[in-house]
Amino acid sequence: MVMIQRVKTRFTFAEEYAAPLREFLRGRAPNQASSKKMLVIIASNRGLCGNYNSSLFSIIEEFMRSNKIDSFAVVGKKSFEFLRRRRIVPIASDGEINNKPDFNGAAAFFRGLNKEQREVYVAYNAYKSASNLLPTISRLYPVPEEVEYNSLCGDYILEPTAKELVGEMLEHYIEVRFFQMVLSAMLGEMSARMMVLSGAVDNSKELIGQLRISINKARQMAITRDLSEVTASAEVMRGDENE
Repeated sequence: MVMIQRVKTRFTFAEEYAAPLREFLRGRAPNQASSKKMLVIIASNRGLCGNYNSSLFSIIEEFMRSNKIDSFAVVGKKSFEFLRRRRIVPIASDGEINNKPDFNGAAAFFRGLNKEQREVYVAYNAYKSASNLLPTISRLYPVPEEVEYNSLCGDYILEPTAKELVGEMLEHYIEVRFFQMVLSAMLGEMSARMMVLSGAVDNSKELIGQLRISINKARQMAITRDLSEVTASAEVMRGDENE
């Protein structure tokens, strides 16, 4: 629980940091559409987290059927196994940044991808609440969907000019946004795992209760049987004395 709270705090701080960047960039960065697409998959390293991975893989399969993906990158062992079953080799993989996520590690991973002339999409579980995870595929590069050119841009007095600022700020925002996605996926994974363990504890308590009832019934039946045998023996002995 403490770990979840720490990650949630970092996720909140990341959003507070990203919000003004997003507000500034909205409507200022024209998207450059490309026929080439890359998909980055963020999944867990371990199981025991319910349908956390399977629900994500389900929408990925649908996305792959409707889009031609020419390259993949993965975060987490389960996403690597998902591609391996389909005989797909990712161009990059990492199993650490979703275990102990930090901005520098996430930014370096994303920076190292071969994104030239490609649209990069990220598939991950977006954390909404402990019981609400939304499997999501979102375009992150060259321009994130939430700041694309056809949206209304904010009114700012800028120095230097917007053209000079947009390029550098957009690159930084994309890295911050990717770090947010990693945190969101990790938060969702821990919440899903806690719910699974909580359900297992509840089921074990129910089984223990049923077992206790069964044991008590068996013991009561044994006591009743013994009493019946003692009573019957006593009646037989009493009959013998009367004779």
